[in-house]
Amino acid sequence: LLSDTLVGLYSEIGYDLVSLGDQELASGIDYFQSTKRKLDYISNNISIDGRALSPEPVIIEKKGIKIGIAAVIDPAVFYFYPSEIKDKIKISDPAAAAEKALDKLDDAGAHFKLLLFHGNLETAKTLFSEQQEWDSILAAHDQVLYESVDGKRFLGSPGEEGNRVGKLDLSFRFKRLSDISNTMNYFEYEKDPEDSGVLQAFEDYKKELINNLKNGKN
Repeated sequence: LLSDTLVGLYSEIGYDLVSLGDQELASGIDYFQSTKRKLDYISNNISIDGRALSPEPVIIEKKGIKIGIAAVIDPAVFYFYPSEIKDKIKISDPAAAAEKALDKLDDAGAHFKLLLFHGNLETAKTLFSEQQEWDSILAAHDQVLYESVDGKRFLGSPGEEGNRVGKLDLSFRFKRLSDISNTMNYFEYEKDPEDSGVLQAFEDYKKELINNLKNGKN
């Protein structure tokens, strides 16, 4: 029930892509498959039920600039998952998949190459160091807050509980990156403006949850 609420809200926000993490499979493989019609998931190194989720990186064009996006997931994030889920997924080496995605994005003429990495920050740092063609790597999983700008390259992780929204500002001159900066916006429930749609969605969730409990429904 909670997953339905969250997926519905995410689909309304209008993200171009959603990088797959381990939590997206927490309600089971069948449930995850049912959510794919609402959200455009990307992960270039995972197969679920024998089918690759999204084997190719994606090009999104913004004001004439081709933003190339790839995503990989570290198999270690599923370490504590039950066998009924682990037996249905297959994950190839994330570094090799990221390298392959780089080649494809180069062939597609991407002006900016972004890697979404679901795994621990130390592994993300290694990828950032070894695969210099990535302009930015955004990492998540171990709930570590981290921001680093290396020249015009950026590596970041949003910290605990996913309670920050990052805003990566890119400036281009003649379709070449000229400047990059990032801000991590922390939610403060006492201060931030409320969204009536979100509030209503959770009121509906609470009512249905209470009704289910009263009626002995899981």
